[in-house]
Amino acid sequence: YTVDMKGSFLVITIESSYIQATVIRYGSKNELQIAHSVQQPFTIKGNSQHIETEQAMVSALSDVLKKVQLTAGKIGSVHLVLSSPWIISKTKSTYIQFPKAIRIDHTYIQKVVAEEEKEFKKLLSFEVDFVEQKVFETKVNGYHTRIKKPVPAMTLSVSSTLSAMSKRVISKLHIIIDHFFHVQRIFFHSASLLAFISMRHIRPENVSGVFIHIHGECTDITIFNEGVPMHFASVNIGSASITRIFAKSFKISNSVAESRISLFEKEEVTKIE
Repeated sequence: YTVDMKGSFLVITIESSYIQATVIRYGSKNELQIAHSVQQPFTIKGNSQHIETEQAMVSALSDVLKKVQLTAGKIGSVHLVLSSPWIISKTKSTYIQFPKAIRIDHTYIQKVVAEEEKEFKKLLSFEVDFVEQKVFETKVNGYHTRIKKPVPAMTLSVSSTLSAMSKRVISKLHIIIDHFFHVQRIFFHSASLLAFISMRHIRPENVSGVFIHIHGECTDITIFNEGVPMHFASVNIGSASITRIFAKSFKISNSVAESRISLFEKEEVTKIE
């Protein structure tokens, strides 16, 4: 994920019940610096596709950007990092055996990914745009390769990840960002995919495992093997929803439930309590 080495850019993290906007600037030696950050929670209600949920998120985003705008200055680009339910990611491994050797190039790989997009769309019940694609692994004749020029192939294996978003949500995000910042480029990223790539960069020895991201109303899970994400999943329960379940079970308010959980975590309650 490359960015311009000039000026400032904005990173907006949108989870299931929380938004954070961070202004990033380049210092005198082109090192990245966090200049300013604003956070705000919001309440998610009912189905994640419900219009009221989107309105709550957009309203919170508007409040956050209004505060950021006061000190941000000129912003060159915006990067949106989204968790479920706002983005859906899917990984796919495609294997092709050709009847005779053909020459494979980068354009052919893009055609394979385009076919995967068509199959992905069939699984979704709403209109989407693909906002991100990443090819993690390409094997020609069983060998890992980076296709920079046409190569002869009898077999081809491509492992890629696609991220899709509701066209309606994308449109709303563009409108609200354009209202506060006149930027030429807005990029969309899957939080799960971005976290996996970051983790792989920081801890390259961890090539296989499970990455779990617990946020307000959802939990996102990434299973990876041999340095390649194999499966993305989302569960509609998170830290905030667990607090509500706790409150309902003990017939207490959410605020009291949060307080009791906090005391429990600090080991400041008796065994009876």
